[in-house]
Amino acid sequence: MELRQLIYFREIVDAGGYSKASKNLKVTQSALTHSIQSLESELGVKLFERSKNSIVLNEAGSYVLSFANKIIDLSDELHHGVQKFYDNVSAFRMATSAQNILNGIIPYAYSTDKSIRLYYEKKTNADCERSLIAGNVDIIVTTRVMDDERIGSFEIANETIVLVIPDANDPLASKKSVSVKDLEGRELLLYADTPIGCNTEAILDAIKRENVNVSIITQSDYQVYDQMAESGNFLYNSSTASIHIMGEMARNVVVPFSDPNLTKVRYYISYLKENREELSPVIDLFKRRYRAGAV
Repeated sequence: MELRQLIYFREIVDAGGYSKASKNLKVTQSALTHSIQSLESELGVKLFERSKNSIVLNEAGSYVLSFANKIIDLSDELHHGVQKFYDNVSAFRMATSAQNILNGIIPYAYSTDKSIRLYYEKKTNADCERSLIAGNVDIIVTTRVMDDERIGSFEIANETIVLVIPDANDPLASKKSVSVKDLEGRELLLYADTPIGCNTEAILDAIKRENVNVSIITQSDYQVYDQMAESGNFLYNSSTASIHIMGEMARNVVVPFSDPNLTKVRYYISYLKENREELSPVIDLFKRRYRAGAV
């Protein structure tokens, strides 16, 4: 059933027949006839009593008309409401490699500034940058500054990356900090489908650079990954933001990385300089949310 069928049906009733309804709606009589026949077929009832020169709404038709009026009126109300809403709303397209930024900015925007609507995609750093240059998004939030004179960038937030150790008796649990060399011969669980993750790329690069023998276990299904992390059988990396949200610190020992390149993740917002003025509302929103700098 389509809204158009109900509109046609009501107009035929109001106009007293197909001929006048056809003129009012500016559609052919055959189109009206086909539409009503399809509606009757779907509902399994006849809506009119037909004679040679007239049509009269029958009992079933009167029942259907009462609902048609409500549905059409609700449709009109919806369209007017949406139009009124968007007349006062600025919509922006965002791509980000940082899930934790999404976790922070989307609820904040919804609760504090109804005049801004954010549509977002999760991508890798490189894909975010390509989307920005192509004009497919208005802003991006990534973990690096773009080397392009057309692009404006600034840091909006940072977070601390840690190693989560499920066993308090693990030798690593007593350390004040850990390096990738401390992971020699160990298993490390990583969520493979995160575009950037909790500095996952930097950790993998450091392991390769230091030639450390670490058994990397990757899992792209987040539910399976979460179950594996909860099992207490694996070391895994996390962040201060995730710990705050998920309560990992209460269940496990959390130790920071000693390598400064692994300890901090910095998040940057980037945009085309030529669009800076029109992007002011959303950029200011980010500045308010991350005024203190921490995720």
